[in-house]
Amino acid sequence: MTSLKGTGTGTRTGPALVLVPDPDELESPTWTARRLAKLAAVLIVLAMIGMGQLMYLFAAHRPGPAPRQGRAPVQRTLKERVDSVLSLELGGSDRGARRFTVVDIRPDPWQPGLKDIVVRWAINADLAYGSIGNGARADAFNVAHGIFTGQLPVALLRLDGTYPMHNGPASESVVMKLSMDRHTAITIGTAGWKALGPSAVWPLFTREMVVSDLQPTQSK
Repeated sequence: MTSLKGTGTGTRTGPALVLVPDPDELESPTWTARRLAKLAAVLIVLAMIGMGQLMYLFAAHRPGPAPRQGRAPVQRTLKERVDSVLSLELGGSDRGARRFTVVDIRPDPWQPGLKDIVVRWAINADLAYGSIGNGARADAFNVAHGIFTGQLPVALLRLDGTYPMHNGPASESVVMKLSMDRHTAITIGTAGWKALGPSAVWPLFTREMVVSDLQPTQSK
């Protein structure tokens, strides 16, 4: 049993009481079990603290997810870019013909890095511009404007216009052969494409061939 013992202090205060376990009780199974339970509880708490610290350190030093690689922009070919310009500038055919075809793209022999392109287009039959020839002139102007102001590496543009000169589905014939080089286009751009318009730009095309029935008139 635990006993209480007093100790004199030599002062006016009362004796101090000290709790002294009974030696027999220290050796009892109950006392030992209590000490082991307390020790086990302390060890569990320390283990939990240690585990938490380890988890924190692991999380702090764990590499994060790799950054997602952005998709590289798709680099379109020159032909695809030319097709886009032609589709925008020419639209569709009113005769059921294929409106345009990029016939050839080849390196320019005099200007490294630039290309010469050949385009064949079907001239429409509408008279919105006053005549079929005037419509073809507007087509050529629009295509040249789109190609040379579209940041395309083109040194020479050649345009072959087709139109049915005889009856029948197989009567599509080349009726115009036009071309324009980059230097001429730069000169036009200095003056302003829209300011000049199709009538003023038409004489600046190299006109290798234009059938007489489709010669543009002076009207815009």
